[in-house]
Amino acid sequence: MALRALKRRLGSKIGFWDFSFLLLYMTVLAESGFSYSNIVKLLRGFKSWGGTFSKVTTAVDSMGYELAKALKYVSKAVKPPLNDFLMRLSRAIEIGLEPRDFMRIEYRHYMSSLMDEVERRINRLKLLSDAYSGIMSSAIFGTIALVFLSSISGLDATFVPVATALLVMAPALALVTLMYTTLPPWNIAETMFGRHSIYIAAATVAALALAVSIDGNRPLMVMAASAPILFLSVITSRRLRYVERLSVDMPLFVRGLLDILSVVGSFEKALDVMRLHDYGSFNRLIARSRSLLHSGFLSEKVFGYISKDTGNLIVRSFMDVIGSAITNGASPKALAEYVLSHMDQIDFARKRRSQVAGYLVGILVPLTLIAAAVFSLVDSLLRALWSMSTTLPLASQLLSPPPPALVETANMAILMGMSIVNGFAIYVAKGDNMMTMPYYTSLMAMASAAIYLAVSTFSGSILSVIQIEVPAT
Repeated sequence: MALRALKRRLGSKIGFWDFSFLLLYMTVLAESGFSYSNIVKLLRGFKSWGGTFSKVTTAVDSMGYELAKALKYVSKAVKPPLNDFLMRLSRAIEIGLEPRDFMRIEYRHYMSSLMDEVERRINRLKLLSDAYSGIMSSAIFGTIALVFLSSISGLDATFVPVATALLVMAPALALVTLMYTTLPPWNIAETMFGRHSIYIAAATVAALALAVSIDGNRPLMVMAASAPILFLSVITSRRLRYVERLSVDMPLFVRGLLDILSVVGSFEKALDVMRLHDYGSFNRLIARSRSLLHSGFLSEKVFGYISKDTGNLIVRSFMDVIGSAITNGASPKALAEYVLSHMDQIDFARKRRSQVAGYLVGILVPLTLIAAAVFSLVDSLLRALWSMSTTLPLASQLLSPPPPALVETANMAILMGMSIVNGFAIYVAKGDNMMTMPYYTSLMAMASAAIYLAVSTFSGSILSVIQIEVPAT
């Protein structure tokens, strides 16, 4: 039951680490000596789970339920994996199992199952990435063969772009969908655009489609359409790099905070001591937090500021746990032990996923640029064949190449489709922020359009030297 619930949660769009942070917080409280009733009361204000546990305390305080029966009652109204956990918690209370022992078992079992499932899904994502890159490579060369075959066989001119689109896009979209369902993105990084990133991604697709559909120099139009989106994405990428550094520096910051806190006993004094050392990307947050504390803000508010200002949902989740635990008097030793262990496991999974994403970027970006160069050469050769078929009677009987304007439009449409699908595939593999998709899409679109234009110009100059007339599109 628990494993099936875990797999359903991994397959959803919800951050699949969320429930682990609830168990982490409860385990820290239990290891600090809190009773079941006190743990449930403290959970009323914890993240998105507060509403569920508020219902439990209401059933106990206002309706006279025993805690075990209240947990069973509320478990019927919530979804997996929380409902199963509440039932087990109720059973542990009935049989008299100590909170420390129960939570230690629950936490370790859940994290073991979670890490095993994540590792299996990352391996599956790697296999799908291999298949995706292989299919894209084969589709490019299949497209070239199809174009030359149509020039000799006399197929209808519209057959080539339609068949090419099906040859390239259909398997690519199918595999990207499988990748998405295998390990959904966890948008851990917040940017200045927030939830509006999805609209920027949609605008990227619309802008590229419009640039290809307008008559004229399509490579230049694509470059003009990609430039502002790439500019916005580059600005956002600076924020994403800062957010990424926070994830890397987080263990150093937490270990320092909890070690110093266990000695000085005060959050304000701990920050004063931490100012004497270097904690990387957290230095600015430490300085700002000290200023807020000296200005009279409560420690809960300061933890909330650190949590919100990071823009990193992983760091935010940890800061929610640490802030709530310290405020409610949890043991710094237990907090350090479990939080640092939790960080190590999340960091391992994040690095494994980053390896797959880096592998995919290293293949798809060069592959798209190579496709642009190859398609541009094919365009130039078909122009030469078109010129020969219109000027030489014998050639016109043997050759029937598609019109140059149609070839350029089809090539640019295919390249833009590849850029869009590849950009989305990289976003799925990285799983960090939706702005990853417009960044890589606009980057590949602009670079492929520039290469297409450069190769077309160079090959056109060679054709002019050997006196082959190349009609203008």
